[in-house]
Amino acid sequence: MKNTIRFLAVLFAAISLSVLLCQFFEWPVKTSLSKDDYLVEQKLFNSLSWVYFIEFLALLHTLVLVLLERKKKRTFVLLLIALVFFIISIVIFFIFTLPTDIATSSWSMLPDNWESLRDQWEDSIVWRALINLTGFSFLVLAMLRNRYYYRQDFV
Repeated sequence: MKNTIRFLAVLFAAISLSVLLCQFFEWPVKTSLSKDDYLVEQKLFNSLSWVYFIEFLALLHTLVLVLLERKKKRTFVLLLIALVFFIISIVIFFIFTLPTDIATSSWSMLPDNWESLRDQWEDSIVWRALINLTGFSFLVLAMLRNRYYYRQDFV
């Protein structure tokens, strides 16, 4: 049971991180696009909105791991740090990313202040990618921390 939760926590965190990193690496190019080109580029990411659900599942599975591993202090601390970073990323989404999605009707139209909305959206993605990468790193460190202990769970 624990190994399934461990696996799913890492899997879901890796999937959501991969999408954020794709957007992160596009950032320098996307900020120099024209209005029309930027709108086309953003529409490509509309089909990836299901990743928000995967990100929530990563958070949920990490929370379950925090509760399950609370007696193993070193692992618990690493998992708790990962959980905090995942929560911060989701808070940034609700404070900065989602309002720009709403203001642009999920990037189906661009209002007059589209450049400031673009900058807010892109900056939030950069921060979320870096924060999720840090959270993912702590999650993996927690999994590696007790690697010999975990082998016993397979028996």
